[in-house]
Amino acid sequence: MIDFVINYFLSKSSPRKSRIMRRKTRLPLFPAGGLPVVLAIMAVCLISCQKGDGYTIIYFPTILAAPVITPPGGTFHDIDPVTVEIYSDDQDADIRYTLDGSVPAKDTGNLYNDRIQIEDDTVLTAVAFKGYASESPATVAVYTFVPGRVIINFSVDDTANQTYTSGELVWFGSLAYDAETNYIEFEPTWTGPHPTLWDDGPLSLGGHEPAGSVAGDNIWSISAFFEIPESDVAFEYGLRDSQNNWLWQGANGSFTVPAGSGGLVINTEGFAIPDFGDIDLKLEFDSYFIDEMFSFDPVNDTVSVKLETTFYEEVEFFDDGIGEDAFADDGIYTFVLGDNVGGGTDFPHRGLLHAGETEEFVLVISGIEYKLVFALDGGITAYTREPLGVWEAAAISAVSEFLAITAPVP
Repeated sequence: MIDFVINYFLSKSSPRKSRIMRRKTRLPLFPAGGLPVVLAIMAVCLISCQKGDGYTIIYFPTILAAPVITPPGGTFHDIDPVTVEIYSDDQDADIRYTLDGSVPAKDTGNLYNDRIQIEDDTVLTAVAFKGYASESPATVAVYTFVPGRVIINFSVDDTANQTYTSGELVWFGSLAYDAETNYIEFEPTWTGPHPTLWDDGPLSLGGHEPAGSVAGDNIWSISAFFEIPESDVAFEYGLRDSQNNWLWQGANGSFTVPAGSGGLVINTEGFAIPDFGDIDLKLEFDSYFIDEMFSFDPVNDTVSVKLETTFYEEVEFFDDGIGEDAFADDGIYTFVLGDNVGGGTDFPHRGLLHAGETEEFVLVISGIEYKLVFALDGGITAYTREPLGVWEAAAISAVSEFLAITAPVP
């Protein structure tokens, strides 16, 4: 079937003196050719016309106007997707579209129902359809995207220990981060704010991580944006935890964003959290052998230790006869590393020593550091224990103003 607009003359005299009549009707379109179509149109006309002969018949199929696409293509920055709308002058028409440059047919392509989000180079083609009318001409819009920013990625691997959770790792450096826009700016004073790291999958799937990342894999990342600079911008950075402890090892990380580097993806040097060892450490302080330059009152004084493993924060010794402390109130104060690191402690992300690892420490007596000059012969002994082993005496050495022990190598 096909819609027609029919113009016909009621007189065989000069068309200039004839009254033109118009009828819109729907007629069968036979596959045999044009003659049946013309005869059908004439039959309908004659039913409505006065008796006579010599009628002139002109017929036209109804043709839909081409759809309108807005915006009608163009060049865009790849920062945000482009929202595209398509509409037809005939509100009853269906619109079908494709995104690969092919021309949609009545039963192919996508039926347009709502706005389209386009974020990659695309050739959009749209055609309108309505009932038995002829399809509209195709409208084509070409969308081209050019880089409008730099993408900077940073990752930390915690697969060895798997102790960190969301918000506990911070990319710390000469950058300031806007969480709402996901953009960083150069901040030479390192005052931030700095981005926390995530394990929630790639940006493209609603996360915060680089493309190809897997949520929940204990690799903590951020994929942030940076405006295209007019001149080179050099960054330095490291890694801290949410308690402001410095985790990065070695020289600061660094990267440079070159001038005019739109579309560049910079994968910065990442960091792997070292796996925990399995050698425990015990320190004992015999208060009866304290250096003569110090005094010690067991009622009022306290003993604690600052270790490299615990970020040199003070951790208390005990003389309570519990655990590895042999006797309560005997004047010998005890500290065991394994009781103070790992899950359920104040240092859940720290662990035991590796074979051959050197651990620096200093004792603190009621807030005063019991340093090297006093401590080597001042009542301190050290022990190490391998898995399923027993405590064995460990030699204490001097490192600058600190003491140190080295875990044995089997």
